Amino acid sequence: MRRKIKLAGIFACVTALGLMMTAAAQAAEPQAVCTRIYRDFVSEPSIPETIEFTAGGQVFAGSRSKTEKSVSAAYEVPFSITGRFYGDEDSLYYEFAGQLIPAAQALDFERYQTELLSYLGLDPELYRLENASWSTDFYRQEGQTVREAVFTGRQRSTTYRVTYEAD
Repeated sequence: MRRKIKLAGIFACVTALGLMMTAAAQAAEPQAVCTRIYRDFVSEPSIPETIEFTAGGQVFAGSRSKTEKSVSAAYEVPFSITGRFYGDEDSLYYEFAGQLIPAAQALDFERYQTELLSYLGLDPELYRLENASWSTDFYRQEGQTVREAVFTGRQRSTTYRVTYEAD
């Protein structure tokens, strides 16, 4: 399966002010904090446990202290994925997700949206199909007749807000 993924990231780093703090409070507070935001991810990105960052003109080594995940309310990030259907050219039905779907309606993504998304390995809570079309004619593969379709739609994006504290 093929997925198109939109990736983006921004970050901001600041130093903690140590003015008028007791020695015990200073020891508990990090010297510097860096927040990185990763937007529009399809799946969880590879987020490093440690990073180097610059804050207040100084370079710090930081460890991940917190990760906050949020999912957008709107389906705004486009995606495309290929699915395969197995059956002969003269098949009347495709067996799909435990159901017999008439071959003429195999691409009826509106009626079978939940089943199609599950079959494609996509969470129906995060994805919506908008279009489907056959991308190949029938062909033989490992003794079976196969036909491929391309499904496109929109997904809810996931944003990760990651906080690093200087060691």
